[in-house]
Amino acid sequence: MKDCVTTGTVAAMIAVMLAGMAQAEVLLGLVEPNRDVQLSLPVPGRIARIHYREGDRVEAGAILVELDSLMEKLEIERRELIYRDTSELEAARARALLLEETLQSTRRLHERTGSVSREDLSRAELEHTLARLDVKRLEQASERERVEYEMALQQYALRRIEAPFAGVVADLDFEEGESLHANQPVVRLVDDNHCYLTVHVHALRAALTAPGAPVRMRFAEGEPVVKTGKVAFISPVVDPASGLRRIRLEFLNDAPRIVPGVAGQWLQEDIIYE
Repeated sequence: MKDCVTTGTVAAMIAVMLAGMAQAEVLLGLVEPNRDVQLSLPVPGRIARIHYREGDRVEAGAILVELDSLMEKLEIERRELIYRDTSELEAARARALLLEETLQSTRRLHERTGSVSREDLSRAELEHTLARLDVKRLEQASERERVEYEMALQQYALRRIEAPFAGVVADLDFEEGESLHANQPVVRLVDDNHCYLTVHVHALRAALTAPGAPVRMRFAEGEPVVKTGKVAFISPVVDPASGLRRIRLEFLNDAPRIVPGVAGQWLQEDIIYE
């Protein structure tokens, strides 16, 4: 009789393997910030104002650096004055309304009494049509002026670096008065409010680890700190050279804060399998 390997035997074998791995592996990794970006400007210019320095915490939307923008501000004012001036359009609308009333009166007189000639009626219709076309032309011009005003606002916005998210200024090596090239990295902004501990584990263990499972991590920068988090990502591929898969453990980086770049350990007793 051939030997039969039961499901229970396979499960026991897997359990033994995992127990052996738990004793052999120390699941270490590095802390990565949620976001780490280099911010630049798409246009060249001279730095007029630096609002924050390295180490400052900023909110999303905060203006970090501004280029000299006097000409852009003047252009905004000019475009706004043109856009806000609706006197010509209002006068054209009033004239079109008046000519419409005149046309209606002329048409009634022509139809009822014949005291107005066909030629006079045609002239009134032409004047009304031209007035309506003039209103349409000025409305289109007003819309074009609105677009040009918004374009001027966008040109001004291109000369400011705005924080795309809340975080801390990690690098800013420039001073006011210095000139910048287009697309030159100026500010490094790091979001360390949420962080990830990235570890590489055996493929079998990774395959049985549940996404979203709660975990604990230990960090030994100074006094040891333990934080709770969850499995945020499990790589869908195995590194062929090492046989390991990448797993990212997410945690809220509240006090005491963990500095991105330091090492951490995934506490093995907390590993949860599906």
